[in-house]
Formats: sequence, structure tokens, C-alpha cells
Amino acid sequence: MTRLDRVGAALKAAIAICAVGLARRFKRRQLWLLSDRSEAGGDNGEALFCYLRRHHPEIDVRFTVDRSSATARRLAAVGPVVPWCSWRRKITTLLADCLISSQAQEVFVNPFGAYAGPYRRLLDDKPFVFLQHGVIKDDMSAELNRSRRHIDGFVTSSARERASIIDGNYGYTAQQVWLTGLPRFDEFASNPAKRILIMPTWRLGLMAGQDSSSGRWLLGNGFAQSGFLSFYRALLADERLLAACRRTGYRISFVLHPNMTIARRYFAGNDIVEVVDEGASYRDLFSTGSLLVTDYSSTAFDFAYLRKPVVYCQFDEGEFFSGAHSYGKGYFDYRRDGFGPVETTLDATVAQIVRYIEADCEIKPEYRRRIDGFFAFSGGGNCARVTARILELMEHRAS
Repeated sequence: MTRLDRVGAALKAAIAICAVGLARRFKRRQLWLLSDRSEAGGDNGEALFCYLRRHHPEIDVRFTVDRSSATARRLAAVGPVVPWCSWRRKITTLLADCLISSQAQEVFVNPFGAYAGPYRRLLDDKPFVFLQHGVIKDDMSAELNRSRRHIDGFVTSSARERASIIDGNYGYTAQQVWLTGLPRFDEFASNPAKRILIMPTWRLGLMAGQDSSSGRWLLGNGFAQSGFLSFYRALLADERLLAACRRTGYRISFVLHPNMTIARRYFAGNDIVEVVDEGASYRDLFSTGSLLVTDYSSTAFDFAYLRKPVVYCQFDEGEFFSGAHSYGKGYFDYRRDGFGPVETTLDATVAQIVRYIEADCEIKPEYRRRIDGFFAFSGGGNCARVTARILELMEHRAS
């Protein structure tokens, strides 16, 4: 950055800070800025945004996402949408009384990137509420500890999940970790339609880092030779599985984790298998799904919340928990606590799926009991509980 560039940046910052100070004098309502991912909604941020627009007109609620996304077009009918890469987002962030997101990376609370220095005091003074992308079951303290992510309200869905964060190496107090349930759970409904969902989580070791402006993950050079690609290609093309689906009328939807949608071109569908497009509604997938096949993904909690069966396929368990991914083993033991059987080979995974298909995907009593005992809340009310805690947080900060 040249001296002239630095002078220009400092001037822009001074103008922006003055504009924000002036705007605050005329502000009559609290302003909350919500988000999910830069390129899409469909998560806890969008669910809470829609709830707040319906039930809390006294709060100025806005959502930020890429202006060209389907989410932006959809939410424009709900309330104000702030383009992700824009000065509007930067000014709105500075003006906001609270930042709320299902994501916790720096890019979701700091739209200025490496040039945040002049704005740091204003940014650091804002409360941040982490709605979560999913239920935490493993040890994510390396990524989400307070020295890395300054979270003022940390949403959880289970007493065990909450205890693991308070008692773990995260650095948050009991007051900062909220037991409310995830906002998106409020929108769930179950209408199974003979659909098998195969939804693996992502693999940090197969990625080449994040784009600094969008937060999107980039694919590493070794993906084409990875065990991940080999296993899921083989599963989607397994003739035993496809024959069982043809015989019973089931279909398969393969859904890549949002961090890995860039790898979609490596997978092909067939007469039974659909490779789901980026931006598909998880709510609709969970609603119409009859069985979820996953590995370590927290989507198992969403599916189990609807009291539907799960199969875990963990062919790379040793590698996954060796430190190659972004988290390690936590309080949740898949074999002891999981919502379905755990398989470690392709043959065993296929056999287990076929058994469920032949039983019309009926959940087994043992796993139903585990599900009922895990969640603190069922039947809705999560958005209302989260909103009440945010209002308490704002009142406390104002006093």
C-alpha cells in the first residue's frame, strides 16, 4: 500500500466514522444485522431474520448476502437485504447495535478485511451472537475459543452440548452460552417421500484455504486422489444400493457440505442419484428425506430432531480425528450416543442402508430414545428464546 493509498484509506475511514456518528443521532430503533454465508442464507440467520421481521417490528432487522444470490431475491420480500460486498454493508456494520450470524469467522463481523484498523474500536465494541451452523458434538475449541472468536451469545440446543462448551477450553462463561435451540428447527416439518439423503461433512485437509473477501473455501490439489472422493463415488454407483432403490421406489440425493460445493463437478448422478445443486433448501431436504447417511456431520442432529433414522459411515475415522480436520473428539460418542448404527466400510454401509430401505426407513426404538433424551426443546419456540436472550444482552449492555 502506497503512502497515497494509506492517506485515501484514512480519509475514507474518517468520513465513514463521522457519518455513522451522525446517523446514530437520528436512529430511533436498535439495528440488528444478520447473516449466514456470504453467498446464501437458508440457515439459522435467515430463520431468525424472518421471525424478527414478523414478530418484532420495533427492531430494525437487516440481512446481508451476495446481491446476485437466490437468497437476496427471496428475502427482498421479507425485509431489507444489504449486499455483501458493498459500502452499505460496511456502514450498516458500523451502525449496527448487534451482529448475529450462523458463522463465526472474522469475515462475518469485519467487512473491512486487512483495512479494519481505523474501524477496530467500533467493531470490537459490538456484541456478536453466534447462532451456530449446527449442534456441536466434537471439540471445536481450537476454532471457537474466546481468544479467536469474541462471542457474546453462544447458542446451543442440548444441556450436554452447553456443558461441553462451558467446561471445555472455549473460555466462555455460563452467562454467554445460551440453551435455546437452533432457530432453523422452528421451520422443520416431516413429509418423507422415499428419499435417501447422503450428506458427508467437509474435510479441512482437502481444502486450500478461504477466500478472504467472501469466506468461501477453495479446493486443494489433492482432492482428485482423495479417499473421500473414491468412497463417495463408489457408494453412489453401488449396484446393490441402486437395485434396492429401483425395487422399492426410493431415490438418493447426494448433498455436499457448503464448504465443498466447489467439488460438485467430481460427482455424477444417474437414474437413482441426484447430485443436489448449491443453494438447495436444507429444510425441504430434511422434510422429504426418509433416511440420512452421513459421517461426522451435525446434519444428523437436524434429521434426528424430526425423529428420523440416521446411518453413520466413518470409513476414515482415524484420519479424520488425527488433527487433519478443524476439530477433535468431544463429549459425543457416535457408537454410545449416536442416532443410528456406525459403519466403517463400503460393504457394511451399503448393507445397512438396504436394510433400512427394506424396512421402509422405520426408526429403531433404541435410537428414538437417544434422540428424545438429547434435545432440551422440541416443538418450536427456538427463535423466541434466542430473541429473548439477545434482548437481555442488549439491555444489560445499555445499563
